[in-house]
Amino acid sequence: MKHLLTLLASILIFNVVAGQQNPDSSGDYVLHRLAIPTTEEAQQQHYMFNGFWDNWFASLSGGGQVYFGDEDGLRPLGDRITPTFEFAAGKWIHPVFGLRARVGGGDIKGYSTGTIPQIGHGYTKGGPSENHIYLQKWSQIFVDGEIMFDLSNIFNGYKRERVYSVITYVGVGMNSALYQPKKIDPDRVASCDLGIINRFRIAKYFDVNLELKGTRVDQTFDREQTLKYWEGYVAVIAGITYRFGEAGDRLFRKCHNSGPTNCHTVVTSL
Repeated sequence: MKHLLTLLASILIFNVVAGQQNPDSSGDYVLHRLAIPTTEEAQQQHYMFNGFWDNWFASLSGGGQVYFGDEDGLRPLGDRITPTFEFAAGKWIHPVFGLRARVGGGDIKGYSTGTIPQIGHGYTKGGPSENHIYLQKWSQIFVDGEIMFDLSNIFNGYKRERVYSVITYVGVGMNSALYQPKKIDPDRVASCDLGIINRFRIAKYFDVNLELKGTRVDQTFDREQTLKYWEGYVAVIAGITYRFGEAGDRLFRKCHNSGPTNCHTVVTSL
């Protein structure tokens, strides 16, 4: 009887250890379950935040932008498109939201009649056209920080195999004019931005992004002083993102309110 009890105890310990170490057939879970939740417990599940080193990414993008200043409507939209570029890095903190920092810039082009009061050295280039319209052109650089929300995960739930995702973001930062003869107030202005990203997963570590963003700046950024409170620009950019991490995966834990011992670790892709 003593030997039989010892054998049964050994078998039980082996099964518990094997159940904790081997992944299930779906490949989505590393089984550290200590109990199977009831239906009520399952409804109370929540996702914990990711670890600091999990789910970082970096992006490189470029595209076109249009500035909307005081008199820029004097010329068609197509005449005001200029190139823009940017680099971004960030981290998904949670399956539904993350943080991103960006730096970028490019030339801005606008038009003026030359009748609106100028602040300091203006951006007018050359003389007027036959219609008495002046070209304005200057270079800028911007930095900003943003919080992103994965709308696909919020409204449709997380899916490891999802190829297309919709992400929106809002942020604040600063825009600076470059290569000006002197530094005056309009050279640096606060900014805020709002945008939407169409993300396409093309490989284990890589995504392709198509992004539409709008940025608001102080109305003096084009160095024309009017009664407007603000002006800004709209950009359409495309780029590629590299995701850091083992197989590009995000790691988070799914727990129940009964306590941290009733958890399992979930490995899912960004």
